[in-house]
This record gives sequence, structure tokens and C-alpha cells, in this order.
Amino acid sequence: VRALVAASDAPKVDKRARNDGLFTNEPVRFIQIELPPENVTALKKDARTFVSCTVKEGGMTYTNVAVRLKGVGSFRPIDQKPSLSFKFNKFVAKQEFYGLSRIALNNSVQDLSYLNEVLCTEFFRDIGVPAARATHAWVHLNGRDLGMYLLLEGINKDFLRRNFKSDSGNLYEGYTQDIDEDLDQDNGEDISQSDLRTLAKAAREPNSNERWERLNKLMDVDRFISMMAGEILAIHWDGYWINKNNYRIYHDNATE
Repeated sequence: VRALVAASDAPKVDKRARNDGLFTNEPVRFIQIELPPENVTALKKDARTFVSCTVKEGGMTYTNVAVRLKGVGSFRPIDQKPSLSFKFNKFVAKQEFYGLSRIALNNSVQDLSYLNEVLCTEFFRDIGVPAARATHAWVHLNGRDLGMYLLLEGINKDFLRRNFKSDSGNLYEGYTQDIDEDLDQDNGEDISQSDLRTLAKAAREPNSNERWERLNKLMDVDRFISMMAGEILAIHWDGYWINKNNYRIYHDNATE
């Protein structure tokens, strides 16, 4: 897909095809971001709060797009080479970028090949583990050439609809935390996190036979094993296997 139409004009039947087209990795997208001075100042004061920007790509202009800085070890301030998170529909209802409401631009400062995330997320998808799709983009910010970035789809309802039966379940994100701690919750109306507590309790069941039975009722054990095997093969030092970091767990309530 080379041309992008406004979200309000795009037939729903084309939505998946449009975001599939974004991740063909050809050509490298050229993205221009324009931030007014007051919003640059705001991001210097609070990097995690969304402000408004304009995004231009492929002959299209997206106005009033929500953007904030992201990253921990890869974090860079706005006047360097920041990683960026975008919500196209936060300030403008139904606004989308290639059929997606949320994307990220990662600066890849921890991987100068710019290939690890693209190759490894594809590997995980090939073994049946949902993972965000990734491609490349060349980025300008207020006329400043920031160079190559990784463009990733957001882990939100768009992603859940693509990979699971339901998009209304509880979605959690772990940062150097295990499931027996309070995790960031990105989706779902039940904020008690009781489903995590139930899963953690089952994992601690001392009887191995009962533990296996309980875990199989509560989680997709086959895909969990595939995920762990994938992390070991990829030597994923910043994931769940080694660091209990940068992972997500989804309670698909349609499978109960």
C-alpha cells in the first residue's frame, strides 16, 4: 500500500491491508514531525506526558497527534535522539496511521544494526507468539535530521483484535516485575489484578501434578513455553526470561 487515505474516508475492510502494507519494509518511510516550541519545552519538563504535534508522511499530514518520549535504558531527551510514542486518536477521534491508532519510533541506540527487533519479533510471530510488527523509518524533528528509527505498532486494542479473540480483556505490562506484583494495566475494566494473583498462586502450588493442571486451565502453556524458548534462543537479556522486563501478559476473556 503506497497511498494513505484519511481515517474517516478509509473503508473498514481495508484497515488490515493498510497496516500490513506498512510493515513490508519497503520503502523506508520518511516521517517529519513538527512540535511547537511550547510543546518542546513541555517535553523537557515532563517527557512522559502527551503533547500535540504534526506528523507528515507519504503526502499525508496528520494534525494534533499525541506524542511523548519513551524508553528507560534507551531514553534520550527531546534535544538528542528521543524514542517517541504516538497516539493518533487521542486528540482527534478515529485518526489513524495506516489503519493503526498507536505507533512507536524507537531510536535503537542499544542496537546499532537496527535489525534485532525486526528479526526477533518476526521470529516470535513465526513460532506463534504475538509480537509487535516492526519496520524502518527515517525521521526529521522540527527540520533536524534524526536518522534511522524502528517503527513499531502499538500494543493496544488494534493489536489485541489482530492476535486474540477479544480486545476487552486485561492487558498488563511488566518492568522488572513478576506477576505477583502490581503491573501497569493498559486495557480492561477490572483493575483488581485478581487474575494475576490467581495465576501466581497456581504457579506456586507445591504439588507438581496439581500445579500443571491448574496452570493449563489458567494460561496458554504451549505459547508460554514457545515464548520462553524463543527468548533463550534469541538471548533476550531484557525480557521475561532473564530480567522479568519489557513483557506483556493478556487475559483473553473470550477463551474462558
